[in-house]
Amino acid sequence: MTRLVIGLLWLMHFLPSRAIAAIGSATGSLLYWLIPQRREVTRVNLAKCFPAMGAAQRESLARAHFRAISRAFFDHALLWWAPRERVERLVRIEGLAQLRAAMGSPGGTPVILLAPHFVGLDAGAIRLTCEVDCTAMYARQKDALFDEYLRRGRHR
Repeated sequence: MTRLVIGLLWLMHFLPSRAIAAIGSATGSLLYWLIPQRREVTRVNLAKCFPAMGAAQRESLARAHFRAISRAFFDHALLWWAPRERVERLVRIEGLAQLRAAMGSPGGTPVILLAPHFVGLDAGAIRLTCEVDCTAMYARQKDALFDEYLRRGRHR
C-alpha cells in the first residue's frame, strides 16, 4: 500500500499546485467522515483548547484541520520531487535576513528555530534548506518505506 501511495505522490508532482490543493482538500473532507475516531479526538481537543468557542465554530475548525493536514500530505509530492525553483516559488520565507544576521558568517553562531510540528513544518523546513544549512530533529515513522522517503525528502 505504501508503494502505491508514494507512486501516486510522485505522479502528483507533475500536476499544477491548484490541482494538488484541490485533491488534498477533497481528500481531507472525505477523511473527516471516514475516520470517526480521529474526528472525535479532534473535536475533544478543540473543545478543551477553545472552551469559549461555539460548537459550530469548533466544528468548522475541525473540518478545516482535516483539509489542511490532507493538503499538507499531498504537498509532499512537490516538496520531495519538484525542482528547487518551484519549491522556492511556492513557499515564502519571512525573516530570512534576521536569521542570517543571527547566524553571522558561515560557520558562525548556531541558531535554534522552534516551529509547530504539524501542517506546515515540512514545507517551511525544506524551503529553508534552500537558503541555509540546517538540521532538524526527526521521529522515526512506523512504516519503514514511508520513513525512508520522508527522510530523503527532508534531506533535499
